Amino acid sequence: MFLPERTGPPLHSPRKPLPSGLSTLRLSLSKSLRAIFSRLLCLPSKSSLKTSPEPPAPEVSQNFPQSVLLTLPPPLVALPAEAPSPESPPHIISSPLESHDLNPRLEDPSPLLPWKPRMDDPCVISKQFGAEVRLDDGEILKRGNRVRKNEEEAIRIVKQYTTIPVPEIYDSEYKTIENYTWGQIWMEKLPGSPLNEIWDYLDDATKERVCHELWGFVAQLRNIPKPSELEHLYQCGADGSACHDVLLEDLGRPRAPLLDDESLRRRINERYLHSGGASYRENLPDYLPQSNISVFTHADLAPRNVLVDKSGIITGLIDWEFAGWYPDYWEYAKTQTQWGEADYMHWMDRTKPQSWDITGIHKAKRILF
Repeated sequence: MFLPERTGPPLHSPRKPLPSGLSTLRLSLSKSLRAIFSRLLCLPSKSSLKTSPEPPAPEVSQNFPQSVLLTLPPPLVALPAEAPSPESPPHIISSPLESHDLNPRLEDPSPLLPWKPRMDDPCVISKQFGAEVRLDDGEILKRGNRVRKNEEEAIRIVKQYTTIPVPEIYDSEYKTIENYTWGQIWMEKLPGSPLNEIWDYLDDATKERVCHELWGFVAQLRNIPKPSELEHLYQCGADGSACHDVLLEDLGRPRAPLLDDESLRRRINERYLHSGGASYRENLPDYLPQSNISVFTHADLAPRNVLVDKSGIITGLIDWEFAGWYPDYWEYAKTQTQWGEADYMHWMDRTKPQSWDITGIHKAKRILF
């Protein structure tokens, strides 16, 4: 683009020529700066740093005082690469709580909180928030801040009163560290794979048979007697502890016991309203089921907790951490609140031994699940 020639007075007064000495200094400084920038922009490789001689410094006129001469930076030197720290063994999780004396069977006890299972550990079978299940010398080790004595007690009770296949407990430990609970249980590794891994490959007849067998196990659980020391509690864990289910966990501390069906329904409504249920403009207790019967319940019969062989024969029930005494409709309600298991829920509903109206549980699920 061509601009028209300016005809008015000059914007700036013409520069006066510099004295010859300063002009020479200016040229020398310009050369020096260009040399520096060239060295900074064209960094040599590590190999060239080892073999190439140091480039000579640019010549500077000796006719000027030392104070005006540029001092060039030292030549670039390749720093040795920092030696990588050896990776921790895959079964060890670095712990901020190593000073606490946990079970010596672990070389390095796992931390309490914050805690996140390693994603690259080949020994990990499953991981959920607050718990990890892993192989440990041929045994199953379940550990985390969500692992409580209630699960061990539930397995012991089920083994005593039923024929349901459950793992043998080998060892356990429970501690409270910095106001947080921590537990780890070593148990038998049962044969089979989780039902959710093969469910889609089963024919309808096998699905129906599996669900009937599960309801047969539920019938055995319902016949487990409640210990006399727990008779005053309507709902509680296998060891008498308070429930940690999202529907029933008390918002207050200490947790108040649930002594009857009315207190249980009130607790669900409190949780519902606390989490924003009032936005639905309906009275949840009007829809919640009612029952004066409290029976022993697994409370999480999800397909992932049912082990089966290749023929669909049940080889074990696992994950008893929520087990305890609940209303008689609870087992059915929990089978109908599984995410991503619509077909399994259909068959468990189709084969249920009796009907329960759990409309209120489904309404609570919109908020609490």
